Amino acid sequence: MLDVGWQELLVIAVVAIIVVGPRELPQLMRTVGRWMSRARRMAREFQYNIEEIGREAELDGLRKDIDSFRQPLDPFRIDGKPSDPVANTQIEQDIPPAPRA
Repeated sequence: MLDVGWQELLVIAVVAIIVVGPRELPQLMRTVGRWMSRARRMAREFQYNIEEIGREAELDGLRKDIDSFRQPLDPFRIDGKPSDPVANTQIEQDIPPAPRA
């Protein structure tokens, strides 16, 4: 995240002691710690919500895939019951009967 080495931390600590003073420094550190914990909590909640949205989108995609697999089977169903595709075919009725001898 932030690439801060020990030299930069030393400079920040010296400046903080000079600007804030040694008496108020512990109170400042507590306040900074609370702000950091709030920021981490908010980032964690944000990440969880984004992952939840991804999971819901993935489930919607899976539902669409399942529905697309079901659609080719629907012509063979009548009123929710499987139909016999052979019984539903139309037999040619126009064939004349065989002559009797």
